[in-house]
Amino acid sequence: MGRDFDLSSCNEQALRNLQTAEFKNTVGGWIEAVNPELGHNFKAAYQNTHSFDRTDLNKTLYLCETLFDRISTFTNSGDLFCYPTTPTVAPYKGSLSNLDCIMDFYNRTMAISSFAGLGRLPEISIPVADIENADGKPQMLSMTRRSD
Repeated sequence: MGRDFDLSSCNEQALRNLQTAEFKNTVGGWIEAVNPELGHNFKAAYQNTHSFDRTDLNKTLYLCETLFDRISTFTNSGDLFCYPTTPTVAPYKGSLSNLDCIMDFYNRTMAISSFAGLGRLPEISIPVADIENADGKPQMLSMTRRSD
């Protein structure tokens, strides 16, 4: 690979493609067969599974394995990583009303946790504080730990 990858690239070029392929393989058949009523936002997001080019899957798997190997080289058993679960407080209910707003929040949030996903590190999120000036919304902290 030979180049640095930021968390956004890890998410957009590796983890998202892997999750898209996995979702299509595990749930896509059921959705196509049963044809359940889908919410507007879910329906828009689900269209991504139709546009995913499965011929890119091997390239995605290779990239995921390469990133896993790189993460493994700088982490040790017992290392604990703590980071905010989201880059901002949770959005107000109903504020993610169009695909651009959804993708903005989703991209930034998934970029943060892409490290754990690609590193095959279990991740847990816990509420750690209420933010008074944001209507008492909980601030979440995620933790992941490498254990071999």
